[in-house]
Amino acid sequence: MHLLFLLLGLLCSVLQAQEVSVTNKVTGIIGEEVILPCTFTNTDPYMRMTEIMWMHGSITLAVYSPVLGIHLRDPLRFQLVEPSQSSATLKISPVTYTDEGEYVCEVTTFPGGPVKATTTMVVKVLQAQEVSVTNKVTGIIGEEVTLPCTFTNMDPSLRVTQIMWMHGSITLAVYSPVLGIYLSDAMRFQLVEPSQSGATLKISPVTYTDEGEYVCEVITFPGGTFKGTTTMMVIAIPQNSAEANSSVVAGDQEQAVARCKSANGRPPSRITWHLSIPGNVSNSMINNSNGTYTVVSQYLITPTWLADGMTITCIINDEFTNDSIPLNLSVQLWMDLHSPPPFG
Repeated sequence: MHLLFLLLGLLCSVLQAQEVSVTNKVTGIIGEEVILPCTFTNTDPYMRMTEIMWMHGSITLAVYSPVLGIHLRDPLRFQLVEPSQSSATLKISPVTYTDEGEYVCEVTTFPGGPVKATTTMVVKVLQAQEVSVTNKVTGIIGEEVTLPCTFTNMDPSLRVTQIMWMHGSITLAVYSPVLGIYLSDAMRFQLVEPSQSGATLKISPVTYTDEGEYVCEVITFPGGTFKGTTTMMVIAIPQNSAEANSSVVAGDQEQAVARCKSANGRPPSRITWHLSIPGNVSNSMINNSNGTYTVVSQYLITPTWLADGMTITCIINDEFTNDSIPLNLSVQLWMDLHSPPPFG
C-alpha cells in the first residue's frame, strides 16, 4: 500500500511538472497573418522534449524535433517561429476560411509521453472599406444635432470622389474634394470638416420633419459606392403643470376636481391619476402645428365634503421623466360668489 501511494504521488508530480500553454481563442482575418503561440513548461530535470506538433483536426501542419529538425505541410503558408525545447509558435499566412476550427499543440516528452493544449480560431473578413455612422440619434426640436459619418479605407489606390447625405429621396449635403460643398439649405444644414475620411452632418434647428432615416453615401473610384444609415428620432421636452379646481361645490353632479396638462411634447405624454376616491378621467390631445402635442387630462368625481383636503396625484410619463404632481382637493359646502372660475 505504501508503494502504491508513492507511485501515485510521483505520477502527480510528473503531471504538474509539464504544462503546455496556448491562447484559448484567436481571430484570423482572411488574407492576413495570424499567430498561434505554444509554450512548454518543464520543471522536471529528467524529462526531455522530443517533439512538438501542431494539428488542425486530423491534419498535421507542422512538426519540430530537436534531432530531426522541422517539417511543414505547406511551407508557403505555415511557419514555426523560433522553435525550441520550450516553445513552437505556429504562424499562418495568408489566412483562409478553411483555417477556422480547433488547433492542437502536442508536446511529446521522454519518458513522460504527450501533453496537449487546444486553441480555437475564428476566421473573419475585414472590410477594406467601411462607412461608420451612429445607428440611432435623437434630435430635440429647436436645438442642434450632429450625424457623424466616417469612411475607413485600407486600399491606398482608392480615392473618394464624393460624400453625400440624403434624407429619404432628398439630397441635403454633398462634399466633393474637387468641386467643394453643396447644401440644400445652408441656414439649417452644415458639413463639419469634410474630407476623404468623412463628412459629419449638422442640423440646426431641428424640426419634426427631420425625423426618419439618413443615408451617408461615399462614392469612390474605382471601388464604387459605400453606404451607412442613421435613424433619427425627433422629440420635444414638454412643459408639465397641474391644478386643483377651487370652485367645486358638494353635490350630486359629477365635476372636474383637478386638471393636468403636458404641453408641447413629442411624442405625446401619458397622464394617469392616483386618488383613493373612485372617479372618471377625461383626456384630450391637441396636435400642434410644429409637430408637438399638448395633452390635457381632467379627474371627475361626484364631490362630497369628505373629499375636501384630500390629496390627488397627477402622474405624467414622457420620454424624459416620470413627473408626479400632488394636489389638494377643495370642496365647498355651498357656492361662494367670490370664488375664482374653475382652474384659475
